[in-house]
Amino acid sequence: MSVTIKDVAKAAGVSVSTVSLVINESELVKLETRYKVLQKIEELNYIPNLYARSLVTKRKNVIGLTWMTYNDSTDRFSFKGHADTYLTEMLPSIEKEVNLSNYSMILEHYSINNTEQTLPSIMKNEKVDGMLIMGGIVNDTVLARIKSTNLPTVLLGSRHEDFDYVDTDSTLGIYKGTKYILEQGHKDIVFINTGAYSQSSERKLLGFQRAMEEKGVKIKEGWVGQSDYSGQGAYNVMKEMWESGIRPTAIIGGYDCIALGAFRFLSNQGLRCPENISVIGFEDNILAEYSNPPLTTVRVFKSKLGLEACKVLFNRIKKPNAKNVRLIIEPELEIRESVRNIN
Repeated sequence: MSVTIKDVAKAAGVSVSTVSLVINESELVKLETRYKVLQKIEELNYIPNLYARSLVTKRKNVIGLTWMTYNDSTDRFSFKGHADTYLTEMLPSIEKEVNLSNYSMILEHYSINNTEQTLPSIMKNEKVDGMLIMGGIVNDTVLARIKSTNLPTVLLGSRHEDFDYVDTDSTLGIYKGTKYILEQGHKDIVFINTGAYSQSSERKLLGFQRAMEEKGVKIKEGWVGQSDYSGQGAYNVMKEMWESGIRPTAIIGGYDCIALGAFRFLSNQGLRCPENISVIGFEDNILAEYSNPPLTTVRVFKSKLGLEACKVLFNRIKKPNAKNVRLIIEPELEIRESVRNIN
């Protein structure tokens, strides 16, 4: 026989309405009473009727997660495609936090270039209570449409003053990577950044420029490029640089797959890492440790980003008028074997 809300109320010595208030996360219940009710819910293994609850609270108990992309390509894990590891590696922490709540989650990829789809489909028809907008590929037009829905929304990996956001400090990350390369004696450094459509692209360039200026090293004309989020894109950029006569001793990639794509071209020219060319990436995705040699890279704490973004979203759903949250999580440099000291 299944446990009912009446059983919980009796065991906790409170009314059914009090149990209901606790389940619905009402702030009207005293903290001591809330803990007592939650303890009995756990002891009795009581599972609330979420459908009935939604009829009362007008909530769906569902959040949406939209991964913003630049195009509609489904070829996300090939050398030519977008190496979509950011979402893959962040998703477990998001799922864990969602599972600890009374919510479930819907996932969708959304292209900012899809002119026929003005909004992510899961934002339409009141399907969800709130949204996580994930990734730096956003623009003001799309964000204005999202804002007009009045749906609780948190940006994860991008920033805008009208939204709560949780992001990494990409300026500091590239600064740390560039400073480390310079400290190893390198001055002939190529920086291949992410595409201009990525919100973090300008911030990463600032980090590179700052470190170079502090060391008094001039950025050479033509030694800074941009690539899409693919190995092939970076390969092509490095090829053009090479054919123009550029001969670096080190490469910094605005993304791990960019760093590795550029190195593949140089490897085809007979260069070895780190003997002939040093390489640093950004993100510290699964590709970094699987590369040969293991890639020195800027570690973005993706699990923490996902966890904190979920917490901010649930708080926004609960408190629509709360002050905006702007959380920036500092990255760290992960030193492996792809950089050689030439001092």
